[in-house]
Amino acid sequence: YTLCEACDNWIENCILQNHPKFHSTLIVDKLYLGSSVTSSNIRELRKLGITSILNCALEIPNTFMEDSDFIYKNLTLHHLFEESVEFINKSIAEDRSVLVHCAMGKSRSASIVLMYLMASQKMTLR
Repeated sequence: YTLCEACDNWIENCILQNHPKFHSTLIVDKLYLGSSVTSSNIRELRKLGITSILNCALEIPNTFMEDSDFIYKNLTLHHLFEESVEFINKSIAEDRSVLVHCAMGKSRSASIVLMYLMASQKMTLR
């Protein structure tokens, strides 16, 4: 997990048992998996160099849509696979880091990242 400054400070003062699941995780170079909390945290997005955001949750708004630093793509699992792979590939080819998120960063977005890795990296479920 990538830790924010508040969590870094907390960890220094406490014994870490379980870190909150609301931070993004670097999956492969330039590809992050996260939740809506990450997608609305401008400090974390900038710290990680994330400028492309694939939103897999229709119920979650694109927080920084008016900020020209960010490119958004909204998809649901219905049209997801080809468009997601195309968006991620294009962003990485343009040297942009990509955050793939849904509401909690556990199901929809994780499925997209898994599909992307299987297609682009020739990974299997094993």
